[in-house]
Amino acid sequence: MLCDTMSHMENPKSSLGSIIDRFVVSFRNHDIGSCEPHIAEDFQWFNADGSLVMEGKETFLKSIEEFWLASPDVINTSSICIEVGNLVAHTETFTGFADGRTEENMWVYEFQSMQIRKMYGYSVKSNT
Repeated sequence: MLCDTMSHMENPKSSLGSIIDRFVVSFRNHDIGSCEPHIAEDFQWFNADGSLVMEGKETFLKSIEEFWLASPDVINTSSICIEVGNLVAHTETFTGFADGRTEENMWVYEFQSMQIRKMYGYSVKSNT
């Protein structure tokens, strides 16, 4: 993992951290309706190299639903690492892929008006 983490009971969340918590749980539960309010209409997702992966709330939500269809048994676990101003960073591990791999990522979320406006993804590792 990239950063030291604490359990949810040991690490009280700020309002932005709570939004990430709700989003992660909604993702885990395959609940697109509960994911939706946390994403800004003009949402953008960037790779670590700065390239734009996708743009727009509806495009992002559709990609989540497609991911769930392609990988229905994947489970995500995450932990808040750090929050500074309108940025929240956390690590996330995905397990349960059909090919047996595990993926670890670090995400940095940029907030505007209490919604995720930008997301920056950094792949930490993938094991098979």
